[in-house]
Amino acid sequence: MYSAMDIARYIINFCIDIGNPISNLKLQKILYYVQAAFMIEECEPCFNEEIIKWRHGPVVINVYKSYQRFIGGTINERQEKYIDYEYTNNFHVKIVTKTFDADIIKERHRKLINKVVLCLIGMGDWDLVQKTQEEDPYINTEKDEIITIASIYAYFNNCFINEGRIYGKYYTK
Repeated sequence: MYSAMDIARYIINFCIDIGNPISNLKLQKILYYVQAAFMIEECEPCFNEEIIKWRHGPVVINVYKSYQRFIGGTINERQEKYIDYEYTNNFHVKIVTKTFDADIIKERHRKLINKVVLCLIGMGDWDLVQKTQEEDPYINTEKDEIITIASIYAYFNNCFINEGRIYGKYYTK
């Protein structure tokens, strides 16, 4: 299992590499669908962080906060260096600069993430918001509550139509 921040960094860099930088709003929805794809195809979550129901769809809060400075614009900065915190034996916090390496994500997992991104990147940000808001995991969760892994798995594993929604097929209920 990976950190949601590492998956976000990977997605941002991939989108820049394919010439289609991503907004924070779209990143949040793609993270949700990446989590769904992992639950269906890998039978495990991609990342541990919780996905929360917000007004404009599912959000991973720490990732959202990391990129909120981009407001509604695209994230055009490659995610190569980042600040992290390390704790010493004396319980002191040390601030360190780290380099993101996409190879920390297994190749088969990168392919799965790429598949989700490539299928959804062409959708508008607000189309993705609407899409997530039409799905049971969002509908059946209260505002500011956790959209559970179990609800994501149950919905997307329910039938091929719902599984297809992960990959950009826009079915109506």
